[in-house]
Amino acid sequence: MKDKTIKKKLKELERLAYTDDLTQILNRRKITSLLRDTIDKITDNKPASLVMFDVDDFKKINDQFGHYRGDKVLQAIAGTISNFLDGRGYFARWGGEEFVIILNMFYREEAIKMAKRIREIVDKIYFEEAGRVTISIGVTDIKKDDTLDSVVIRADNAVYKAKYNGKNRVEVEK
Repeated sequence: MKDKTIKKKLKELERLAYTDDLTQILNRRKITSLLRDTIDKITDNKPASLVMFDVDDFKKINDQFGHYRGDKVLQAIAGTISNFLDGRGYFARWGGEEFVIILNMFYREEAIKMAKRIREIVDKIYFEEAGRVTISIGVTDIKKDDTLDSVVIRADNAVYKAKYNGKNRVEVEK
């Protein structure tokens, strides 16, 4: 009886340590660990891609409608994308209004298609007060000679390219 209770409590502590409180998806700590593992396992036969996205004009949502509504937007986006991914990738809140997805066994072209579909799905969500919300997405391959920093910088650069080129789009950084 005690062993089961201890195991249950340990499992709950692990969940708390690796889950973002607001969105209930993975947190940055866990996704960083998974990304390092993914980089270590990359081979020509085991490709992977990193998708990073940022909610466009999120500060305006918080400023105009309050942080409560902003939190609701983040929760809805996280829930919608989690349902869409249905276990096909590791999905996490990177920080603030920024999210990442590790797509194991996805070549760049497949990851781009997935990213475009995610963008379309979010674009169709309508929030009662905030209206339509869009995301800017960056996609990059995870390479076997990558470091955590190098792959994140490429993905982040692609997000900024998407924002610079008009937002609500997908850009790629090789």
